[in-house]
Amino acid sequence: MNKRIYSPTIRRMALGMLSFFVLWTGCGRPDAAKDGKALAVIDDRVINEDDFIQRFQKIKTRLGLTPNGEVRRKILRNFINEELLINEARKLHLDATPAARFEYQRIKIQELLNAYYRLAVYKKTSVSEAELKQLYINLNTILTARHLYAPSKRQADSLYRLLQQGVSFEKLARENFNDPVLRDNGGLLGSFTVDEMEPAFEEAAYRLKVGETSRPVRTQDGYSIIRLEGRKVKPFLLETDYANHKAKLYRYWKNRKTKQRVRVLVDSLSKVLDIRFNDETIAVLYRNLQDAVTLNQPEADRPDWSVDGLDEGTPLLVSALGKWDVKAFRRAARFTSAKQRRHIRSPEALKSFISGLVVRRQLLAEARAMGLDKTEDYARRVRFEFDTFLLQKMEEQIYTSIEVPQDTLYSYYEENKERFSAPPQINIREIVLDSEKQASLVQRKLKQGASF
Repeated sequence: MNKRIYSPTIRRMALGMLSFFVLWTGCGRPDAAKDGKALAVIDDRVINEDDFIQRFQKIKTRLGLTPNGEVRRKILRNFINEELLINEARKLHLDATPAARFEYQRIKIQELLNAYYRLAVYKKTSVSEAELKQLYINLNTILTARHLYAPSKRQADSLYRLLQQGVSFEKLARENFNDPVLRDNGGLLGSFTVDEMEPAFEEAAYRLKVGETSRPVRTQDGYSIIRLEGRKVKPFLLETDYANHKAKLYRYWKNRKTKQRVRVLVDSLSKVLDIRFNDETIAVLYRNLQDAVTLNQPEADRPDWSVDGLDEGTPLLVSALGKWDVKAFRRAARFTSAKQRRHIRSPEALKSFISGLVVRRQLLAEARAMGLDKTEDYARRVRFEFDTFLLQKMEEQIYTSIEVPQDTLYSYYEENKERFSAPPQINIREIVLDSEKQASLVQRKLKQGASF
């Protein structure tokens, strides 16, 4: 198939801009014109004020823009261009592919959970002045720390007891880390500040005094024991600087506190639901998971959670909501990502992951009982996220449909040679050894033809 520039999109973009112009001059379609909130019409799609405000607020917050007439016009023009592409994607039936149908269902689930969290958690989360001032101080503080990692609470407690008995961080790091850098430097992580480590790890580290060691801290990947090696605070912290950034600090901290409270909610519901696992089934599931991870599955691929050696009717767990077998687990897990899968590094982490799926089912049931899936806000958010997916797919299709002739490439290169030049570079590899004797031995083997 010959590749081409996607000219239908260009034509429809021009037509869409014409529709936009007509509507704004007061001669648009009657149904859109009657709606005082309509801003533009593209075929049968109406861009209304609420849609634009949602998009504008997201962009303004993300980029820190100062709102004015020109900024609003630019965002609206970009919004219209995106709507043209989304409209074209639907005409090409990109919204009807198996991948699109899957993504639509995933979005509906996630947005319903988000709606529940906004109502049950976000609106009830308060942020104090003291918290904001401490956040400002922390943002101007650099910590240096080392840590020990354990995949389970039992192993972490064992490491902590050894530290209390006088065993050094360095010795335990050599015995427990596979990473050669962390193994050899005693678990030293270097320096970091706010939002550069996982929140639970970061907050535990900021609470420590220099030289102090934390108890095991639960993180997304397992457990960490942290020792603070250094703390460096910016010498001059100004009230005016704090005041200028206070609104951003508030938004950041409220969102972060909400995520923490969601995790607490999930953990507490997990206990209330009294989830009890079949450990033999968990062991087989975890082995299958480990085998799948070693295949280096691309991030874009969603795991199918296939299980070798287990019948789909094999019991997995019992909870207050009833029984789950392997089939029920696979059905619930299909909307999770490969990234989530890679965070499962122990049978205990797998149990936590599955518990989250059980809790999710309960929360979704509560959200539907509250009618959150029937609101206009929910429908608008689902549409926005699915349109974003279609926009991405349309952009990918346009990109792959474009072929730049070789003579055009060469002409561009001739006119812009300075953009393609770089200083001479070398590519090297090294083997680090403990002694000169070992280095000489390795060197002899390399000279004899051994592979580097």
